[in-house]
Amino acid sequence: MATGTPQPLHPEYGAKPSVYYINIPKTFLAGTVVNKATDECFEGADVTLKDIASGAEMKTKTNNYGDFEFEGLDSGKVYSLKIESAGYSSITMDTIALNTDTYLGDLFLSK
Repeated sequence: MATGTPQPLHPEYGAKPSVYYINIPKTFLAGTVVNKATDECFEGADVTLKDIASGAEMKTKTNNYGDFEFEGLDSGKVYSLKIESAGYSSITMDTIALNTDTYLGDLFLSK
């Protein structure tokens, strides 16, 4: 059984749809954190994403492949990102204008 609220695929078009969808994927932001000294995946780094307008924060940790992902984000918003781990210099991205799914690529933590 599907869960979620039925919604049209593109409500911005103002059409009167006869088909509604459940669990349409929303925008995501993802990346991979790498240890600069060893060029290996960085597991367990703290990743914080902040909605600049509302101040709301979301947190996660990198997995064993160094990957992180924030799903269900609203496009058209501006976010800031901080990645940190004890003993390493943090990575900060102050302005990420999220208009579509975004993969930031490899981000390197160094001592």
